[in-house]
Amino acid sequence: MRIIWVRHGETDGNRARKYIGHTDIPLNEIGHKQAEALAKRLAKEPVRAIYTSDLLRAQQSAQKLLAYFPDIFYEATPLLRECFFGEWEGLTYLEICEKNEAHFQKWYEDPFRHAPPQGETLVEMDKRLSRCLKQIETKHHPQDCIAIFTHGGPLRWAWAKLVECRWKGLWKAKTPNAGGWILEKEDKGWKLIEKIELDGVR
Repeated sequence: MRIIWVRHGETDGNRARKYIGHTDIPLNEIGHKQAEALAKRLAKEPVRAIYTSDLLRAQQSAQKLLAYFPDIFYEATPLLRECFFGEWEGLTYLEICEKNEAHFQKWYEDPFRHAPPQGETLVEMDKRLSRCLKQIETKHHPQDCIAIFTHGGPLRWAWAKLVECRWKGLWKAKTPNAGGWILEKEDKGWKLIEKIELDGVR
């Protein structure tokens, strides 16, 4: 199975470097251009199904690709949402640190045991993303190519869990808006086939 993991296009929240999480905001003008360029690139792949986070910014990005494949399977699911940042939703790093820098540092150093106030731990995000991936693998043929439109956190998860097979790679896996990876499942696990990057879409 081949899975194309991609992040949604830019939002005003991304541009302001805010922790958006489950806050449901749309793509901005640049984000729409990025999503269109991404869809044009992915239209070259033999995509058989599209899965997306149910949040607007991801669905708007996914629907650009769906326009190239109007008859394929499409599903929007909350299982592919970004990590829920609780009381940090809509805040920048500096604003969070003004509230409680020590709490942020604990979360950054160990997101498995610590969550944002009223937010989600990495253990909780891991459970829902693993559940979603299992459902996709069960539903589709091993030779199928699947596109997944999601967020920065889930992309970090996919890289650390599926490719590096260790959580130390979590914070290293930075993905720009409308960027991502094509991964292929082999006997020994998932392998990176191609890194997706858009040049000059700003």
